[in-house]
Amino acid sequence: MSTYIHSRLRAGSQMEVAAPRGTFTPAASTTPVLLVSGGVGATPVLAMLRALAAERSPRRVWWLQAARNGVQ
Repeated sequence: MSTYIHSRLRAGSQMEVAAPRGTFTPAASTTPVLLVSGGVGATPVLAMLRALAAERSPRRVWWLQAARNGVQ
């Protein structure tokens, strides 16, 4: 979405938007969980982490998150 906004939208442009959709919960399993995200992609990963914590999952969880700091 970011590329579209920066390349196509200009001041005064209008967009139709809606609330987030989908279910961001991991599938039931006993295997370890590897979550990988970048930038604002952390949002659905946080939902998955909350779901695992709420069910007190015994699964081993690794989360790899990358983000740029804006320095060029």
